[in-house]
Amino acid sequence: MPRPHLVLPMSVEEFEHMEHRLGWKHEYWNGAAQLSTQETAVVSYQRPVKASGLSSPPLKAGEQLRPVRAEDEPALAELFRLAFDDAVEFAGWPADIYREDARDTIASFFGKPTQRRHHGRSPGRPEGSFVCVCGDQLLAAVLGRSIRRGPILEPIMVHPAHQRRGLGTALLSAWLQALNAGGAATLYSRCHEWH
Repeated sequence: MPRPHLVLPMSVEEFEHMEHRLGWKHEYWNGAAQLSTQETAVVSYQRPVKASGLSSPPLKAGEQLRPVRAEDEPALAELFRLAFDDAVEFAGWPADIYREDARDTIASFFGKPTQRRHHGRSPGRPEGSFVCVCGDQLLAAVLGRSIRRGPILEPIMVHPAHQRRGLGTALLSAWLQALNAGGAATLYSRCHEWH
């Protein structure tokens, strides 16, 4: 479930001296600092797609990288929900709206109509997007879309139980190799910037 908005009891003097974190809106009322997410902290990056220079860590026995398939859609929606459960951009969201947004994000990747904020979004590039699986379990995924300027990474996600093992790096490397093989010169990405 997404994290709630932060409410930190303090004096107005303490509020005036507190560090303001990028990505959060800081307000003061009722004797407390009220922190909520702020969309303006999203930054865009543009990088050349040449030899990635990323070394892919070895996968464990039974794990494999493969292209995204249409039948991955339900598992990708669940992976999105789990991977971004405590992400700042979803702080304060009701659980049902967050689950619906996860489904819509993945549905829009497959070019399906959506109910919420992903309406009109360009469909994904399944041929250049990858998942890491172990048997029937989806562990991680990298999804790419095409925008007017070129390919964009949107998103890369790893199941919380499998984070910090290099799966994201392995998927990103596979994605960059596919872009390079397809002749793409530049890739784009967006993320929340933190200090």
